[in-house]
Amino acid sequence: MKAVRAVVMLCAGLALSTGHARADEQAQRLAHLADIAYYTTQYDGADIALARFNCGRAGGMHAVAAERAAWLACYERFVANYNAALPVGRSIPADVVDVMTDAELAAAQQRMNQVFVQIAQAARQQADAVAPAQGVWDGKAGAHDLVVGRSGGERHAQEQTSAAAPKQ
Repeated sequence: MKAVRAVVMLCAGLALSTGHARADEQAQRLAHLADIAYYTTQYDGADIALARFNCGRAGGMHAVAAERAAWLACYERFVANYNAALPVGRSIPADVVDVMTDAELAAAQQRMNQVFVQIAQAARQQADAVAPAQGVWDGKAGAHDLVVGRSGGERHAQEQTSAAAPKQ
């Protein structure tokens, strides 16, 4: 009889701890609902945008060499930050990813991919105004991969954004 009572108590304790774990998961999810909404519907790329680096206006052909060099150095910092954010979705905090559903994570990655492409296109336009004047392309006008590493997810993200990737 004591053995049966011990088993019943053990099972009740397991059910109670499982219930607490679910309640904790739900509480964590509720705490991150605003974050989930941001990444799935409102992500704007402010964390990777060229404007974040305050490079100033691209000087183009008429800027003095020192201005172009300073702009290009700033642009290189942007490229390094952009590359560090790949693959797309990498910048979502782990505690937010942990409470997202698969559908939410896919939606966030899709939104972020669109924003990454837009940011890359805008940065490429600015770089195109400066780079030929600086002579950094050595006669190459073709697309340059933004991604430095080409392993696993980075290759996938690069393939998604390569058409619009900023030159480095």
